[in-house]
Amino acid sequence: MTDRTIHVIGDRRTVQGFLLVGAEGRVVESEADARAALDSATGRDDVGLILVSAEWAERLRDEVDTLMLTRDRPLVAELPGADGEMGGPSTATILRQATGIAGAARAAE
Repeated sequence: MTDRTIHVIGDRRTVQGFLLVGAEGRVVESEADARAALDSATGRDDVGLILVSAEWAERLRDEVDTLMLTRDRPLVAELPGADGEMGGPSTATILRQATGIAGAARAAE
């Protein structure tokens, strides 16, 4: 079985947070940047999961939805923004859970 990487596309804060837990990513600042990052990541054999921040997924809605519905590898998923604007947990909460920091903080209480 081949190891696959997680690739994050989004704003600086989101990408840097995921870099801390071993993912790779690309900070994007324009639709052209985001589209190029998405095209690049989907064309790589070593990428197993592409996480696109909600802000950029919304701007590239047609492309993201098409990839989510038609590709089985890499898997494409949408991340909530830093403030959890999708109605789910915030990116900070997801990172705390992924690193186990949330569990350690609760155990200390």
